[in-house]
Amino acid sequence: MEECLKRYSLDNDDKNRRINALHQELKELQDRINDTGAKNLFLSGKVNEVGNNLDKTHHEQNDVINRLKNEHDKLIGENNELHNRLSFLTKEVDMAKSVLERNSYDNSQTKAAMDHQLAQLNENIRETNMINNNLDGDLKLAFRNK
Repeated sequence: MEECLKRYSLDNDDKNRRINALHQELKELQDRINDTGAKNLFLSGKVNEVGNNLDKTHHEQNDVINRLKNEHDKLIGENNELHNRLSFLTKEVDMAKSVLERNSYDNSQTKAAMDHQLAQLNENIRETNMINNNLDGDLKLAFRNK
């Protein structure tokens, strides 16, 4: 019986050591679980923070994109207005240029006609001067012969 008691006691000690070892292992696992849980909670907070930042960033980007689209559309409208104004002014310049060219041609034709008339007048004056000179000479000769 003593031997049974001794065997029982050794068996019990062995079981107690195994229980203590399992207890220690269980405690370490619980510590790791708690540590992992804390890390998990921290990371979950970070994930939420990143998600919120991502939502905020997407919202800001959409606002910027919409603002840029509106600005782009406005600039396209202004560009079209400027293009239309440029086309109008180009036509106006072309018309004014045409009028100036026509006036310049008309002026050159008028100048040529006036130059021709002036040349004829100068010729008439020259002929008249010659006739006057001849008459003066004839008149002087007539007074001398008288």
